[in-house]
Amino acid sequence: MKRPVARTVLVVAAVLAVSAALTGCSNDPASAVRWLKGQSGITGAEVVQSTNEELLISGTTRGDLKPGLSDAEIGTLVNAVQDFTKHHPNVTIELGHGDLAFVVGSDADTTRAIKLWHRAEKIPKLLRAVSAGNAINAGVLRADVAPALAKMLDLGAQIQLDAYPSVAIANSSTAASGSLSYLAKADCHPARAVLAYTVAVAKRPDIGSGQLELCDNLSLTLTPGTSLAASAPALRAELDRAGLSAFPVNLNDQPSDGSSPDTADLTPGDPAHLAVLAGLEVPNTLQLGYQLESSGTLTVIDYSTPASSLLGLVSAASGAASLPAVVLKAQDVAIGGTLAELPGLLSQATALSTASPTLGNVFLTTTEGSVDLTAAAGANPDVVTAAAALKASGTVGSRKFFVKYAAYEADIVDGVATVPSGYTGGEIMDEFAKAWNG
Repeated sequence: MKRPVARTVLVVAAVLAVSAALTGCSNDPASAVRWLKGQSGITGAEVVQSTNEELLISGTTRGDLKPGLSDAEIGTLVNAVQDFTKHHPNVTIELGHGDLAFVVGSDADTTRAIKLWHRAEKIPKLLRAVSAGNAINAGVLRADVAPALAKMLDLGAQIQLDAYPSVAIANSSTAASGSLSYLAKADCHPARAVLAYTVAVAKRPDIGSGQLELCDNLSLTLTPGTSLAASAPALRAELDRAGLSAFPVNLNDQPSDGSSPDTADLTPGDPAHLAVLAGLEVPNTLQLGYQLESSGTLTVIDYSTPASSLLGLVSAASGAASLPAVVLKAQDVAIGGTLAELPGLLSQATALSTASPTLGNVFLTTTEGSVDLTAAAGANPDVVTAAAALKASGTVGSRKFFVKYAAYEADIVDGVATVPSGYTGGEIMDEFAKAWNG
């Protein structure tokens, strides 16, 4: 399927090239620079973003406005830009002063964007800002977050304020990974406690980055090498003191030894659940990653080691026995239940995974289960053998069970297999259901 897509793109590129020849300009951001520099009221222009895929170039060009232009003169330029982009649809043009600009779009969007641009010019210490319609994206140093965020929220627009520890990081290719992004929709009115806490976060040296959706949730990422297990309880205590015990806050780490990152929901939920994390940060487990949800469900993942090893690790972790659910995803099988239930589930899952070469990727809980049908490359699975092996294992019992193959599925409920309607080409699952029910 890849070749026809590529040909389609080439045809589009060819059409665009013909269009460009007719209009006297090539259809890319660089041509927009040349065009902008020839317009009255523009002192300079540059490409701020460009991509080249399958010979189709697209991107954004910014034009610097002459200081002192009236709104009428800016309006004349906007009309010209709209006409240009109508014939060059894969080029976006911004106009502004330095690093403060607005996107030229439809009449209504541009009018709103210009109003936001004018107001952004009055916000002190912004490193950059671009408005588009009723949305604005700006940058600031962490030290200047408080006043900038307050004025951004007063705009009544959808905002994103990216806060950086330094100008050097703000201008680097890794700026996104080193920023705190404050996000709010136009109708978002954050609680004072949320605002106070998120502004304080900008002063913390142990928080490297984050997505702070001020009316929904916070996702914070620690600096590389900072322990999640050691940081989580203290951060939860801070949230409790701030009155944010029920506001969703998630914490992530960046292990410095190259191991998989981990994540834990700090709030809401029982803070006692966080005690289990200390037993999961063990050396020489590069593929091990864990997720602790606010419900208290702990998921431990390591596809390079057997489930028995993961069970041993979790069993030794303080507080694991009190968790409502533990899910282990391992090299051989996946299981989920309370810590006390896991040994029995492991025995059942292991027995099923070795019952027949037609069965693989076993997952079991006390109430549900799933298994994949497997076959040699180029062959269809032996559904009769698979159905017989699954039935003989006794694993299904009263469980709701899902049998999968590629994108298809058969569901076994109360011992009866059915295939969901709407499938096209799922005859193999029809055959499995027939073999199971027969």
